[in-house]
Amino acid sequence: MSIHLRDKPDGASTYGRADASDFGRFCAKIGLPELTEDPGFADHKSRKAHSRELESRIGEALAVKTSSDWMDIFGTEFACAPVLRIDEVLEDPQVQHLTERGPRSAATAR
Repeated sequence: MSIHLRDKPDGASTYGRADASDFGRFCAKIGLPELTEDPGFADHKSRKAHSRELESRIGEALAVKTSSDWMDIFGTEFACAPVLRIDEVLEDPQVQHLTERGPRSAATAR
């Protein structure tokens, strides 16, 4: 799994690809299908050797849309999520639910 952190106008986000076989689909989703034809990115070894250039190109492509836009585009195909500030974490409905429910031990979770 490859995870990347990107600063966006609407806050930081994380993006991920499950494995090398996802590279072509990921490139197509972000509007860079030509990367799959570039010999510098032909396989995992080449992408690792040229990682700075690759990260720069991907970063530039991701910068043109908001985190929310990318979450809609990626759907469930690729990992994508905003990086929340502490106050945002505490306001999250899942965290609110846990807070309301109170602490539970593994024994009572069943």
